[in-house]
Amino acid sequence: MTRYLFLFLLNSITVFSQTKYTISPAKNQIKWLGNSSLGTNGHDGFVKVNSGLIWVSATNQITKGSFEIDMNTIKSIDEKSKDKDKDNGLDEHLKSNDFFSVSKFPKAFFTIEQAKVSIVQPNQYMVNGTLIIKGIANKIQFPAEIIFEGNNIKVKAIFFINRQLWGITYDSPSLFGFAKEAAIANEIKLSLDLIFEKQQ
Repeated sequence: MTRYLFLFLLNSITVFSQTKYTISPAKNQIKWLGNSSLGTNGHDGFVKVNSGLIWVSATNQITKGSFEIDMNTIKSIDEKSKDKDKDNGLDEHLKSNDFFSVSKFPKAFFTIEQAKVSIVQPNQYMVNGTLIIKGIANKIQFPAEIIFEGNNIKVKAIFFINRQLWGITYDSPSLFGFAKEAAIANEIKLSLDLIFEKQQ
């Protein structure tokens, strides 16, 4: 009985000793870049994180986290798309069933399952988690720079995802079997620039 009581108290202390950080609504952005299969005629833009939080232990270890991405905010910002279509046709196409089916899946989600700090480089982490887009869940892993600065945590990362894993196959070069200039590369480049604020 004493042993079980000790374990219960230990677990309780662990939970209550963690600190919650929530994402800053004004200081968060995910940039995206999509190129053609030949690496030309690309478009770039951003999408906003609607909400997010991470939990940090007393020893500054990130134990878990979750994010909600507002797919309705997806927007292209490059000059090519602006010149080509003044009515934001590209943005609407990205929201259509050809790509992200935003009317049916207005949110995407990411859950942190592990953030392992590098023993060689300070502030460098390997983040493992699950990314859900269009209701499809896939495991992803990417390196990130995570800096604890006063009451804030700054997160920066650059990595690629393969859109086919989330059922986005429109104009994929895999469908043609060769490098078609008009085809869209399967890899989407994502750049994270996030700030989390400590909750008192």
